[in-house]
Amino acid sequence: MVFAAGNQGVWVALIDPTDDDPVVWYDGGPERLRERERLSGFLLQFALNEAVNTSPFTGFATVTMEALDRFVVDLVPVPLQPMRVPGDPTRHWVAPGLVAMAADYGESGIWLSVGSRQRSALRPRSPRVGTVQRLSHQHLQVRDRLLSSREAATPSLLVDLFGDRVGGVAV
Repeated sequence: MVFAAGNQGVWVALIDPTDDDPVVWYDGGPERLRERERLSGFLLQFALNEAVNTSPFTGFATVTMEALDRFVVDLVPVPLQPMRVPGDPTRHWVAPGLVAMAADYGESGIWLSVGSRQRSALRPRSPRVGTVQRLSHQHLQVRDRLLSSREAATPSLLVDLFGDRVGGVAV
């Protein structure tokens, strides 16, 4: 059953609706590709993609792996396997009021996208001492919730991160 489609008509996502947490498949290329996460993990990543792309304040850049590593050093990685779209791999990071997504397009580079409800979240972060940055208590709580279990990665956690609207969509 088709349950999602790319906005440019390049791919569709398919599942077996008889399974409680089905495998997600992409169709639209020369062969079907299996997503790394089952539907439950895929839906969280899909929501994070939408939050990045539809946030009122966004930033985009093509970056090197070294620049990406520097950018995400103080963000919390989402503890799921990378997605296959929009680039393979696509990874996510979060911080209070901020979500970041990096899609690797091979020779074309890594496309870093960042979204937030507040303009201030996109301002340059404070200087680091070495590679360690002081994290806020709220940031640490969010990190602990994300890392403690997959069940914590729910719409209620997204509300904690982004308020009652995720990428312009009420949660």
